[in-house]
Amino acid sequence: MSSPSGEDTIYYCGKCMVYYNDELVKDGKCTDGNSLEKGEKAIEVGNIFKLGARFSDAFGLKFLDKDGKEKPIIMGCYGIGTTRLVGAIVEANHDEKGIVWPKEVAPYNTHLVALFGKDEKLNKKIDSAARAVVAGSAKRGAAIPSDDILYDDRADVSAGEKFAVADLLGIPTRMVVSEKTLAKNSLEAKDRRTGMTRMKKMR
Repeated sequence: MSSPSGEDTIYYCGKCMVYYNDELVKDGKCTDGNSLEKGEKAIEVGNIFKLGARFSDAFGLKFLDKDGKEKPIIMGCYGIGTTRLVGAIVEANHDEKGIVWPKEVAPYNTHLVALFGKDEKLNKKIDSAARAVVAGSAKRGAAIPSDDILYDDRADVSAGEKFAVADLLGIPTRMVVSEKTLAKNSLEAKDRRTGMTRMKKMR
C-alpha cells in the first residue's frame, strides 16, 4: 500500500507490468533485464514464502520433467498479516488528532459521550438518556446495533478530555448527550472524518 512512511520502495517494469521491492531489484533491472521505474514508498502487508521441496518431499510429491525423470515439486505460499493490515489502515487514515477509522473496519460505529455537570439529578437524567440510546439500539431494525456503541460514562473527566479521546480513537461517529441536547430531546452527532456536526432527535 502506498504510504510516505512505508519501509519499502516499489519499482515498476512497464514491459512486464510487474512491481518489485528493494529486495528484488538488482542494478535497476527486472528479472527480464528491463529498466525499472522508481515508484513510491509502500507498506508491506503480505509476504511470499519460498517453501522449496520441504513439504513436497515429506509427502512424496513429484512430477515428471520433459525427459521423463521424477523431480520434487517446488512449493511456495503467501500470506496477509492482519496486524500489518491494521497498521497500514491507521497509517492511511489519520490526522493530527488521531485515528480516523473507515466505517468498514472500525471497532465501533458510534462513540457515545455523556457530558456531566455538578447537578447530580441532571447527571442521572443524562446517563439514563444515554443508556436508553444504547438499549434502544439493541432493538431489531435499529440503525445502530448496541454492540456497535462505545459509551464513555466517566464522571470525573472533562468534556475537553472526552472529546480528545474520541478524536484519538477515531470511531466514525461521535454522539453527545448533555444538558443542552436533553433540552432539545436530541443528540449531537459529529462525523469524525468530515467534522460535520448535526443534531439528531432521540427516539
